[in-house]
Amino acid sequence: YLQKKLSLQHYPITSASKIELQVKDILNQLNIDYDQEYQIEKAPINGVYVADFVLKEKKIVIEIDGPYHYNHTLKMNTHTILRHQQLKACGYQVLHIPFFEWEAMQLDQQIQYLYSLLITTTKEE
Repeated sequence: YLQKKLSLQHYPITSASKIELQVKDILNQLNIDYDQEYQIEKAPINGVYVADFVLKEKKIVIEIDGPYHYNHTLKMNTHTILRHQQLKACGYQVLHIPFFEWEAMQLDQQIQYLYSLLITTTKEE
């Protein structure tokens, strides 16, 4: 039998900003305190890193991983992995929202997805 491999060619190029707006709306609905496009100083390699969303009190970063964060087989690229490692080295937990998972969901599923990510992360503290 033929196994269909996932690749970027099966997904339309979507603006990460569209997903960021959706995540922002959901965070607001969930009454979560966050900063958007937050600069994290003292990143080990580049010195400064701008995170999509940061929950400062919990030291949680939410990263919207759009198409350019992946290679053609939907594996996270080296640059993105390094950036996430830098955030972890700064003491942050990094939550990933892959564009291809997010876009496959309806709004109610997206709300539950984000809520579950946050609940699971805060329980690990």
